[in-house]
Amino acid sequence: IQDVTISGNPNEPTFVKPGVICDTELIIDADTTNTAGLSFLWNTGDTTSTLSVTQPANYSVTITNAAGCISSDTIEVFDGRPQMDLGPNLIVCQDDSVGLNTGLPPGVPPNTFQWTVNGAPLANNNYFLIVDTSTPGVFDYRVRVIDGLTSCIAEDSVTITVNPSPTATTSVINSSCGNDNG
Repeated sequence: IQDVTISGNPNEPTFVKPGVICDTELIIDADTTNTAGLSFLWNTGDTTSTLSVTQPANYSVTITNAAGCISSDTIEVFDGRPQMDLGPNLIVCQDDSVGLNTGLPPGVPPNTFQWTVNGAPLANNNYFLIVDTSTPGVFDYRVRVIDGLTSCIAEDSVTITVNPSPTATTSVINSSCGNDNG
């Protein structure tokens, strides 16, 4: 008679899905319970229970226990920062109609929009902004967006140069009767 030990597969990886990168690295932990006797092999070639990632991608890990049984899983990591672009810098004329749009909807849960002009906060907290072009000058418009779902932050800026409108002047010259002088 021979004793036979039957080992089960190791527990599935225990990472939280989905993985979100904001502006720093994300640590993916395949064994949050710190089970002894396991080995790890990530699709990146790493062999630790945790993996530090900075790029969006699919990351998979295979866990092997002392008996050679395996379990594996994949986690999708994505960039959770709001994707926006206010566009190129603009040169406009005084009193032209100009609007800036993040291209992001308010969202559910709602995104937070914080606008500034030349460093001063604006009362507008919407995804678009009507630019005041009544005063000539150079203005730095910035928006900071906090994603309502991921809490990731994105910022963008655009410089708008408002040129003064030309001033038209007219004068009336009284004509002398019979002369072609005005």
